[in-house]
Amino acid sequence: MARRFSYVGIIAPQHFPFIRPWIHWAGCKELVGALAKRMRVELETLENIDFPSGSMFWARPQALKPLLDLNLAATDFPEESGQLSLTNAHAIERLFFVSCEVAGLKWLKIAILQWHPSNEHHQSASSRLIVRRFVRKRNVALLHGENRNRP
Repeated sequence: MARRFSYVGIIAPQHFPFIRPWIHWAGCKELVGALAKRMRVELETLENIDFPSGSMFWARPQALKPLLDLNLAATDFPEESGQLSLTNAHAIERLFFVSCEVAGLKWLKIAILQWHPSNEHHQSASSRLIVRRFVRKRNVALLHGENRNRP
């Protein structure tokens, strides 16, 4: 039974509407791109980014392995002084879903429907079959196929 959703690597909450305006590159696309290149992924054509707001999510270790394989050390992070962007911490935050896709897995966001405007990307999760179909047919990917599942 545990293998039924083995293709899902990250599940994160949908952004609250008042958070959405803050889900963007925040000026650190170049920094994110440099880390992505170390994962052998090109992000230059990616106009928008999505990531778990507040870095709150559930993940399989395999989904984060491309990030962990960067072997970042404490010295790769500046001392905390209230920075709002432009640090490796902010870049990594924007790479959680990318890492998941590089690992060959899919990511989902969950929501309480009445808190979000209805659209074609929302689906009730009332059964495993519904979730499986939703992931197969409507899963959103940030990367093109050639950037996913890199060894």
